[in-house]
Amino acid sequence: MAYTQGDNSYGHQTSPLEILENLSLLATGSSMANSGSDMLTTITNSVPLTMGPTASLATPVPSAPIVYPPKAQIRRQKMIYHCKFGEFGILEGQFTEPSGVAVTEDNEIIVADTNNHRIQVFDKEGNFKFQFGEVGKRDGQLLYPNRVAVVASSGDIVVTERSPTHQVQIFTKFGHFIRKFGADILQHPRGVTTDCWGRIIVVECKVMRVVIFDMMGNVLNKFSCSRYLEFPNGVVVNDQMEI
Repeated sequence: MAYTQGDNSYGHQTSPLEILENLSLLATGSSMANSGSDMLTTITNSVPLTMGPTASLATPVPSAPIVYPPKAQIRRQKMIYHCKFGEFGILEGQFTEPSGVAVTEDNEIIVADTNNHRIQVFDKEGNFKFQFGEVGKRDGQLLYPNRVAVVASSGDIVVTERSPTHQVQIFTKFGHFIRKFGADILQHPRGVTTDCWGRIIVVECKVMRVVIFDMMGNVLNKFSCSRYLEFPNGVVVNDQMEI
């Protein structure tokens, strides 16, 4: 047998793998089992006393503790359910892909009913009041209106239309056509809002740009937001005139 006490005198140190091999031989009852006690003594003496958890095959190495980030301190306001209304269809109070919504100073709810090519107006309880617009490209007609906004000072309703017209239309609060503009400037307009000065801010989805108009449709400013946003769909303005 090669593994004897004498081997240590020549500087030989039994590896953990060799120890396991010898233990398996003992378990199978091989011819070496007769000297089992001597072998166990040899194996025991062959393991250095300084072996710690890092050298032991039986003791798992503890992993580093998982550090979780602190919970975000978010103040959440409880939402109170009020009502719901609408269903799929083409009749009054029904929708086919409603895409935009706005609320007037009188708490009327304005909905852009995109695939029905119309705007519907409801009271605050969801009761249908009236609608305006019909499919077409003439003044006052609509093609896929997708966002709406309200001018606070007048109650006028601002509507953006997606492809193929790519324009803005303005209606009175009763749904009467006033003007349209932007077809030669806008590309894929989506979100729309107004500020306290009556300016109209439109965000364009695919080209990732913001365009600011006055109420007559004149371009006051435009700038790209592609550095910060990808395919923006909505826009608002706060009291500090931040977009």
